[in-house]
Amino acid sequence: MISVVLVASEDLPGLAAQMALLVPAAVDGLVKEVILVADGEPGVEALVEDSGARLVTTSGDRLAAGAAAARGDWILTLRATPARSPAPRRRLRKSRCRPSRWSRRRPF
Repeated sequence: MISVVLVASEDLPGLAAQMALLVPAAVDGLVKEVILVADGEPGVEALVEDSGARLVTTSGDRLAAGAAAARGDWILTLRATPARSPAPRRRLRKSRCRPSRWSRRRPF
């Protein structure tokens, strides 16, 4: 089982989005626990209460503090990234669906 150590940032929407991505893995039993490591960022406690994660507060090395609190066999460390709007994802998905002019087979 995997313990996920997530280092908090001041971007709460991005942090919440990353935690939401971990829900299917937790439901399937792949993720044993999610540990959120913070240094007093505002709103993190409410996010922890809503998600069921564990909160580790430290002013030192966040990854080391999260790894020390982990109880799983494996540790996955993540840093919170800013939330992106769905528009760039849609554009990226459309660009992947269109065949490239280089994807066609060309005779030698």
